[in-house]
Amino acid sequence: MLSETWLDNEERVSIPNFNCCVQFKRPGRRAAGVAIYRKQKNSHVVTPHMNITYHQTSGLGIVGNPVTYE
Repeated sequence: MLSETWLDNEERVSIPNFNCCVQFKRPGRRAAGVAIYRKQKNSHVVTPHMNITYHQTSGLGIVGNPVTYE
């Protein structure tokens, strides 16, 4: 698996003896992107196609409670 590929969804990287199974980049982002390559001689395929779901958050809140010692 490759992460931070910076490749558009139409671009492919040729890696000898590997096939690209899935590649995804979020629209409107300069960086990011992942690609999963499978070795050509490997015949174990769990599913012929994948659905990629991603969730993006714009913020994170953390609430803390005081700890009391007796």
